[in-house]
Amino acid sequence: AVVAAEMDEVRLRGLRSLANRLAEQGYLRPELSQEHAVDVLWALTSWNTFDQLYRGRRLDQPAAAERLVTMARLSLCRPESIQGVV
Repeated sequence: AVVAAEMDEVRLRGLRSLANRLAEQGYLRPELSQEHAVDVLWALTSWNTFDQLYRGRRLDQPAAAERLVTMARLSLCRPESIQGVV
């Protein structure tokens, strides 16, 4: 349990850093706060979310990862910043 909690703390720091960079570089949707973005990223990067796609939907690892990245882009990024990217 201690190791899992430490891993979650490291993951959370990374997600906060990512949300901060998205905001600083103008990619984050204006209606989202950085903390809201962190919450979205937290859900999308959980093992359970990946496992639902991988085992539950029987997607291979690259397909599951691609779906999660697409969900993050569409949820977090300004539409004009992702034209032709998804």
